[in-house]
Amino acid sequence: SFMNMLKMEENAKYRTVIKNILEFDPRIIQRFTNFMNNPDEETAVAQFGKGDKYFGVAMMMVTMPGLPMFGHGQIEGFTEKYGMEFSRAQWNEIPDEDLIRRHEAELFPLMRMRHLFSGAENFVLYDFYTESGAVNEDVFAYSNQRGADRALVIYHNKFEATRGWIRDSAAMAVDDGTGGRTLIHKTLAEGLHLNPKQNIFSIFRDRKSNLEYIRRNNRLVDQGMYVELHAYQYYVFTGFREVQDDAAGLYGQLCDRLGGQGVPSIDEAYREMRYEPLLNEYRAWINADSLRKLVKASNYQTAARKFVANAKGFLTQAGQFGGGKQELKQIASEIEDLVQAALNLKRVNKLKKKRQSEATQAVFDELLTQIPKRADATLSFWRIALGYCSVCQLGKLRSNESYAEQGALWYEEWLLNKALAQVFSNLGCDDYTAWRESKLIKLLVAQHEIAQTFSGIRKHAEMARLLDDPEVQSYLGVHLYQGVQYFHKESYEQLARWLELVTLLHTLSNKRMSKEQKLRYMIRTHTTFSNISLLALVAEYQLDKFKTLLGYAVGSEKSQSRSLVPTAI
Repeated sequence: SFMNMLKMEENAKYRTVIKNILEFDPRIIQRFTNFMNNPDEETAVAQFGKGDKYFGVAMMMVTMPGLPMFGHGQIEGFTEKYGMEFSRAQWNEIPDEDLIRRHEAELFPLMRMRHLFSGAENFVLYDFYTESGAVNEDVFAYSNQRGADRALVIYHNKFEATRGWIRDSAAMAVDDGTGGRTLIHKTLAEGLHLNPKQNIFSIFRDRKSNLEYIRRNNRLVDQGMYVELHAYQYYVFTGFREVQDDAAGLYGQLCDRLGGQGVPSIDEAYREMRYEPLLNEYRAWINADSLRKLVKASNYQTAARKFVANAKGFLTQAGQFGGGKQELKQIASEIEDLVQAALNLKRVNKLKKKRQSEATQAVFDELLTQIPKRADATLSFWRIALGYCSVCQLGKLRSNESYAEQGALWYEEWLLNKALAQVFSNLGCDDYTAWRESKLIKLLVAQHEIAQTFSGIRKHAEMARLLDDPEVQSYLGVHLYQGVQYFHKESYEQLARWLELVTLLHTLSNKRMSKEQKLRYMIRTHTTFSNISLLALVAEYQLDKFKTLLGYAVGSEKSQSRSLVPTAI
């Protein structure tokens, strides 16, 4: 096995073998079977260990052309030498779960990409030049391609650090068009089929770290790729895509700002930079300190007015990026009304009549149990309510039509979801909860008008359609169990509860509704949400069964002549 040369770190010898094959006929290399041990040898972990060197060599085994072959017990970390004459194992070894998990994380995803690595038609082996100009034979760099998919693999098989450039390939034989063979060299740009134009950038992802990188194509053409490697480090770059810079040169600025470093998402980093003025204003307005101060204020009207006054910079930036012509003062006024309603939700009592039925009193009692009497350290209730108030009117910057959908799109496009998640983390909740709640707010922004559909013959139709939304299904944790799709009870209850609460916020803040209208609408909305939640319980939180029950409900409701609520809510 050529992999034994890697074990002994006879790297120059191994590279020479590959070069000789490429110079004779590259197609031969795809006939190889690559393995790290066989039944006549010690096991792979006995030879290579279980650390970075093992995984570097195993990665090469998987990504070189040919057929990779794992030895008996290799993934489990067994050290007993496998004898073909044995009817069973002689040692009672326990699988190494950590080793298995690392295989699952690093190698198994590459095995699923064998179509990209197995052939030799587009395989290119590169030399790695150090800053002194010498070739470092300890670094293996090669690319491959299948259709539009491209990959660049780099591995340093030595216990030391190195740095240098990948630009030119080793010689390889190609058909000269007359039936003979001729030797050629390719550059990295040619091997990866990169567009050499000045304003084109390549974006690609490292499979191990899951970080994305961006490079200027013209520099990859002229200079190649600069790489720094520590002992037994490897990269497997895939997902290559090219983007053209705009007139503002934002991709160029981003490339310079990152300085070769990877980030979780280039697209997100690009938007972070593009919307930096807007995000800075939003973070100055909505942060842990400003929310704590707001919730603790004794005079909610004054506090809301001062709080929204600080939103001027953000709304101005949002208006510029949104490209709308709506009055910022009107939108700020609506936000202020919502914040006041959120801070003083207890005023729902003011809607009560002097005499009211037990059923109506029960509705008030249930609503009041959902509203905390005082704020806890993390503002667990208020952070969602106020976070929602800060973004729910954004879509009106462009138009009052379909503003909820537009606002939800901007909320994510402008990375306000990320900014809010960070605020929630700063308030003391864990990162998972913070991200879940920022995701919930997007759903609330998009769907906060759903209660307006709770009238007429199609009373539950929109709620049934809501369940088909992929983002809603993701939030509800829709999953398959024994052939049936279920959703999480707690997630559904939280979504339904907050859909009702934001409906209440808009109801209380609506100045065009009379007290009587607000009361009737609130009671009807609460009753409908309660009925829908009962259907979820009857459906045993099975998605299709729940949707079926909602469908039956649609046909059974009596038509009402008109909605009790103005459409502007």
